[in-house]
Amino acid sequence: MFRASQKLLILGTILLALLAGTLNLQAAGESLQPSSQEHLVILHVNDTHGHSS
Repeated sequence: MFRASQKLLILGTILLALLAGTLNLQAAGESLQPSSQEHLVILHVNDTHGHSS
């Protein structure tokens, strides 16, 4: 069914996702401190290519 290389790739991907999730939670916990300055970024994209007139 799966070759050894495919199993290793799947296992590595799962472990990497778990590690990234853990690091993200740790970083989020540190950034919950109240800040005196707020920062807001607004990203706007128009898709006029698919617009029919």
